[in-house]
Amino acid sequence: MAVHTTKAVPIIGGTDSYSKRARGSLRFVIRTRIQVVAIRISTNNHKKGISILASTGSATAVEKKQPSELSGKRQSSFLSGERRTTVLCLVLVLATLAFYNPVVRNGFVNFDDTVYITTNPHVRSGLTWETFKWAFTTLDCANWHPLTWISHALDYQMFKTNPSGHHYVSVLLHAANAILLFLLLESATGLAWPSFVVASLFALHPMNVESVAWASERKSVLSMLFFLLTLHAYGWYVKRVSLRRYGAVAGLFALGLMASQP
Repeated sequence: MAVHTTKAVPIIGGTDSYSKRARGSLRFVIRTRIQVVAIRISTNNHKKGISILASTGSATAVEKKQPSELSGKRQSSFLSGERRTTVLCLVLVLATLAFYNPVVRNGFVNFDDTVYITTNPHVRSGLTWETFKWAFTTLDCANWHPLTWISHALDYQMFKTNPSGHHYVSVLLHAANAILLFLLLESATGLAWPSFVVASLFALHPMNVESVAWASERKSVLSMLFFLLTLHAYGWYVKRVSLRRYGAVAGLFALGLMASQP
């Protein structure tokens, strides 16, 4: 009897082969995921680096801008506000004194200076009680201006017959008037430079030379002083109405009338 033997045929795709393919696929998936995670991490780090650089750059730009901004603020602060007003007032005074400085070489003239100053016995006596009474009661030279007489008497008491002192007091009064006009216009309009131009024209205009350079015309610069002070006082009064402030306006206006000719 013949015996039949059978050979074992290997199974294609057996268990070992399947497990190897499964492990290979798993490794591939894991590597892929790791690469994706690594790419994301590097992308995030790159974005963070850009943001850090941007913030650093902006900080540097701010630091660079700060000195220029500070210098600009310093320049603007120098040319604005109270400091600017003070500087412009000093410029007005210096320009007025320089422009009218030649008057110190002027003498007295024989047109009104004699009756007002050089030969007037009341003025030559200086500031006395008799001079005050005479100034408020006299109508000499067809004028009633007691403050003008008193100012001439004060000048004579200080400078005697030296005409330079009499003239220079008028120049100082005119410079004070230019400052008062500038401050008045700046306060009323809020415009510093246009106000300065107008005050400069007033200070240096040839029309005012007679009032400043002629000793007997003290009444013009003195009455202008009290007129401008009256306008300043009125601006102060309207900001807060009160009897005391109104009294200041009326008092300064009365002094202006007592310094000018009728």
